Formats: sequence, C-alpha cells, structure tokens
Amino acid sequence: MNKMKSTKIENPKYKLMKLIGKGTFGKVYSAIDMSTQEAVAIKRSPKWRNKVSREVDLLKKMNGSTNIVKIKSVFYTTTKKGYRIQNIVFKYMTYSLGRYIRMKKQEKRENNQICIGIKDLHKNDFAHRDLKPDNILIDLDSSNIKIEICDLGSAKKVQRNIISIPYICSRWYRAPELLCGSMFYTTEVDLWSLGCIIFELINLCPLFPGKFKKDEYSEECSQIINLIEVIGSPQM
Repeated sequence: MNKMKSTKIENPKYKLMKLIGKGTFGKVYSAIDMSTQEAVAIKRSPKWRNKVSREVDLLKKMNGSTNIVKIKSVFYTTTKKGYRIQNIVFKYMTYSLGRYIRMKKQEKRENNQICIGIKDLHKNDFAHRDLKPDNILIDLDSSNIKIEICDLGSAKKVQRNIISIPYICSRWYRAPELLCGSMFYTTEVDLWSLGCIIFELINLCPLFPGKFKKDEYSEECSQIINLIEVIGSPQM
C-alpha cells in the first residue's frame, strides 16, 4: 500500500492516512475520525451531477442487509481546480477477499455470507455487475469473521427487457453473455461471478485467469477462448 502524499481532504472531522484501493469509480483511503479516533475508510470519486449518486442511493436502500457495506456518512469537497468530489465514509474493514485469498487463508464459511449479500441485492432487482474478490471486504477483528460486499458503483437495476451496457465487470469474472455483447441481461450475471469467486476462495487461484492476447484478439474474444480452454466448447 502506498502512503498518501498529496491528497488532502477539506473536512477537519477526518484525517486521511493512506491509499488502500482504487478502481474505475474512485480511490479508497484509510482515515481517522478525529472526533472519535475511529478508523474508517473513505471512497473518493468525482461527482459530475448535483443529484445523489446511484451508488449512495443503492447503499442506503441496502442498509438493512448484514452483508452489504454500510455508509457512515457522505460529504462533498472541491479540488483546487474546482472539481466536486463525493466522499463516502465506511467502517474500516481489515482485508478484501482478494488479499485474504492471497494470504493463503482458506475459510469455506465465508461463502454463505457472500451469497446472503448478493441475495439481498437481487431480491430488489439490482445486479452488482462488478463482483470480484477485491470488492468483498472481510473484518477479522470481530469475534466472528464478517463479510461485506462493497463498491456498488457499477450496480444497476436490471431486467431482461431493459437495455444495459455489456462492458462491465472485471474480465476474469465476466459472464459469457456479457463477453458476447448482450445488452439484455438480468441479475444472473452476478451468479457467474459468484461461482468464480467461490472457486478461487476454495482453490486459492482464479478459475479463468487467461492472458489477454491483445495482438490477436479483442479482450472479449480472448476471454471466451480462456473459458473454452477450461470448460470446453458449448454444446448446442
């Protein structure tokens, strides 16, 4: 992890400590709540519109789920160049599932908590659309290991008769219908990602980690070839 060097936050309540993660929709920092000395995590991302972001709106709707990360607070700051930044404050969780797997700690019981979190999303017709080990947090400080799904920046209400973009989800965990360019899909795309995650948790290695043959194929074609190499050609 890299120590934070130049990033500052215009809110005296929080002190940013270091960068702990980054993705398509923003960066996550560990921080200290100066009023309570509690360790927290703050996701910072550009805010292009004045209305509440889809991620914040969905996280508030999912507040009752025991296995979806919960918002502590949301505040907005402005950079020196005038860009508005959304800051979402969460409880600080010890590890992501990806880091946990890389530490070679093999725990099967986490599967149930991951499934509960996904079920809570799906019963409201929301697909996460970017499920992967690094978007699942683990709290090892509690007496019982606690799992929470995070990074709902790609999450969307999906139905088979509604157009949705197919270019979402990290390639290793992307469902075949997305690789084939389908714009009419459901929450089932998350189940493919879930299967890949459970395999990785049990076997401590990704299921479809094939390399992207950039000079030969598109990213999608390259990954479809990787799938066929592992599970064989589809039967018609």
